[in-house]
Amino acid sequence: MRAASGRLLFLLLLLPQLLSGCALINYDETEKPYMSGLVGKRFILVQDSYLIDNECTHGSWAERCLLLQVGGGMVYRADPFGSGSGLKLPVSFAEYDANPSAYADVHAFGYQKREIVSEVPKGTIITVTRVISSAWGDSGSCWTVYGVLDKQPADTSMQLGPCAFSGQGSPVWIHHAYDIGNDKPPVFDTKYLTPAP
Repeated sequence: MRAASGRLLFLLLLLPQLLSGCALINYDETEKPYMSGLVGKRFILVQDSYLIDNECTHGSWAERCLLLQVGGGMVYRADPFGSGSGLKLPVSFAEYDANPSAYADVHAFGYQKREIVSEVPKGTIITVTRVISSAWGDSGSCWTVYGVLDKQPADTSMQLGPCAFSGQGSPVWIHHAYDIGNDKPPVFDTKYLTPAP
């Protein structure tokens, strides 16, 4: 009996160590000195895009957020059951306007709904407001960048493209989206965002 309780204690102490490699850890990098060239800067949206009510990468799987993704891109559901089903976004606003109900997606359990909130035309100005380094356990880390549309309240923050490791969608908007720890800010792919004059 004593040996069995000793093994049980050993397993209970070992379990957190085994699970720690799968932890989702996030670091707010917004105030770091090397982010001064990115945070507060304005960018021009290069392609027509959609604002989507979707899960964020900076919190638990159930956290909600607005995600900006290009037309023709994919948005995946990050859920605990691993379904990861994709919502293919319409290529053009005309395609969406002709049949918006075709792009509504509600999870069978009634949570984690993904839906297009609005169209965001190319040429829209976006200001970067926050940068998170999101660690995805053994997969690595990626940058999650947030911004606001020009002339919108600061509390209307949205994620600018998906995080590379989250399985949240494609395409990913950041070059070297998982190049964390080198004291350099993320760099947007100019196919999606370019610096505003």
